[in-house]
Amino acid sequence: MVCPCKKAMKDFVKEYETLYPYGVAFFFLANASDDEVIKTVVSEYNVTGEDVIHYNLPDKQQKALEEYLKVNGYPTYILVDPEGKIVNEHIDVSNLERLVQLIKRIKDNRS
Repeated sequence: MVCPCKKAMKDFVKEYETLYPYGVAFFFLANASDDEVIKTVVSEYNVTGEDVIHYNLPDKQQKALEEYLKVNGYPTYILVDPEGKIVNEHIDVSNLERLVQLIKRIKDNRS
């Protein structure tokens, strides 16, 4: 059985290509994962790109960030605007068209 995070990563290239024109940055948080495992998964699923960042935080920092962001499970997707405001706490990346419309509205409101 494939874990939920790996299952979600199968669609990353499509998500990245769709959202890249809108200046979206991707921040991946590993949850208690070995650095070598992370490197293998990143390579296997091609979870790379110009604005793709991976973090494997120490336990205490990870827990604090999860609490602050209200992360209850993985994978969790959170949309943050350029000013750092959380726009949507738990977005559905399976509906990329809706997500693109949300990103466009955010950009239009900044203009």
